[in-house]
Amino acid sequence: MGSIINGTLEITNCYSVNYDLEGNEITDEQKQFNEGLAKLYSTANKSEQIIGWFSTTLAPVKAEKKWYQLNAYYRSLCQVFKPIFLTVNVSFEGESIDIDAYSVTSVVLNTEVLAIKFTKLPLSASASAVENQIVTGLGSIQNSEIPNSNAESYNDLQSLKAEMESLMNTLEETEKYIQQVMNKEITPTPEKTRKVFNAIASVPMVPKEEFVAMFNKKLQDFSLVSYLSSLAYALVENVEVVNTTAIQRS
Repeated sequence: MGSIINGTLEITNCYSVNYDLEGNEITDEQKQFNEGLAKLYSTANKSEQIIGWFSTTLAPVKAEKKWYQLNAYYRSLCQVFKPIFLTVNVSFEGESIDIDAYSVTSVVLNTEVLAIKFTKLPLSASASAVENQIVTGLGSIQNSEIPNSNAESYNDLQSLKAEMESLMNTLEETEKYIQQVMNKEITPTPEKTRKVFNAIASVPMVPKEEFVAMFNKKLQDFSLVSYLSSLAYALVENVEVVNTTAIQRS
């Protein structure tokens, strides 16, 4: 999910859906699950829309009929002309995770797929300061247990408070910078303008009344998301059990 800015697709969010593609077809249950998650995400951030789909891989992808089926489905959901196919190499063989973007083109006669072509697209990846801190923190954890004491919870709240204060300071500085530019007190630079745009684009554009309503029912929304997460986890477990059983029988 993301947005289109001056002809450039910016991917800012994603969610996972498990497709098994039995008979090279996407089932109605999979479509309903996908569209339900998309509705939840779009409710939280109306500036994002579906712009494509992604797949984790262990090697460079090859043109296969299953990619055509997924591409055709997401083409019906995307507001862009063609959805973007993003691949994430999770083999962890190198020092970094390889991410590639493709445009899928197919030649179809009646209902038969005659050819599938992948066109590689230019791609650049970036992370915010908060995302870098999270990745660094996860990388420093070595066989540590999750704390469950009141003292640790208090420390977590203190850390959250400090992060919120830092966020508010950043917002105040950004507002001051924008005001100075509008008053023609300073000349904007492309680099700073891009940072300000990314910061503003990351904030959900929700009307005040709608935000208040969402805040008042946050527990209900959290319960719904927790339920969907548990359901997704259960579905993944069931698929793994079925796959394991099928492999053992074969």
